[in-house]
Amino acid sequence: MLRWFYLILAALTISSGCATKQQPKFQFPAYTRVGIVNHLEGYATHQNFSSLRVGSFSKTIIVDWNIPAYIENQLTQTLQKDPRYSVIPLGAAEQLTDSNMIEQISISNEIKPEVAGFLRAVADKQSLDMIIVIKSYRGPGPFKIADAPIELQGYGLFTRELLMLKKAYAYANIAVIVYKTSPLTYIGAGKPKVKETSISDFDLSGDLKHLPHSEIDKVQPPVQKYADQAVAKALIDANLISSK
Repeated sequence: MLRWFYLILAALTISSGCATKQQPKFQFPAYTRVGIVNHLEGYATHQNFSSLRVGSFSKTIIVDWNIPAYIENQLTQTLQKDPRYSVIPLGAAEQLTDSNMIEQISISNEIKPEVAGFLRAVADKQSLDMIIVIKSYRGPGPFKIADAPIELQGYGLFTRELLMLKKAYAYANIAVIVYKTSPLTYIGAGKPKVKETSISDFDLSGDLKHLPHSEIDKVQPPVQKYADQAVAKALIDANLISSK
């Protein structure tokens, strides 16, 4: 998986060099303390769209993929390759404050006052120079009804039924958001580019609401690749790793 992750880093480095407009980049000295707030849910979501509408549903699925730990490990291992950074895991947001506070964090340089207060409190308690937030979000995916994108939450499996045709897709609405703490400043973020590419060997012949875990687990590898994209984009965007 790390080989795939570093291939993504290389591709993003090339693309970042081609960008015409970039936000200001900060430089980080030795002994920079980076805290990670991991608010990503451990369960997956299965959302099904049926052209008959009566078959459409959304449900959560208990899985053993441990995507929160996977994405935090990718962040930690990548940052620790640079001796400037000390990584401090902060645990889930519920251990720090009301989880609704994390829900209000957006991929934007507009920070709500209550969110700013929370982030400053966390930074002060742990003497942090940087805070990285891992979370999921609700937003449009690449799948559409007519020309309208379908809203997806979290990460997992999206299935589509069009008359007799059924297809399965992996998706991941995962965001990695980076803040500099003094002063509190949004400096970058990353989320994956989800593709409308179906999983070719996925068996959809049974009851879609009760798929076997042998099929559901086929979603794990592409979800991990999407997680890699979110991590790589965030670290490059925030200038925490070199873009050269």
